[in-house]
Amino acid sequence: MITTMKNRISPSDQVFASIENNGRVLATMNKSNFSSTEDVMRLIMSMAGKWMGVARISIRNKSQGWTENRAIALSCC
Repeated sequence: MITTMKNRISPSDQVFASIENNGRVLATMNKSNFSSTEDVMRLIMSMAGKWMGVARISIRNKSQGWTENRAIALSCC
């Protein structure tokens, strides 16, 4: 998975993430022990289950004080 997120995550950081599709929250989590933003994205997408269309992923690192939002698209076939 290629990502352009520039902020870093340390394993001790407390991270909140959510994913929304068409205004509906598919999954949220509040955890630590991640080594990268890619790990966070991978987990939140797997928690969301199957969906189609454009979704918004929000990742907030409470420990370092930053938030990033990203749009992703999933299509059938």
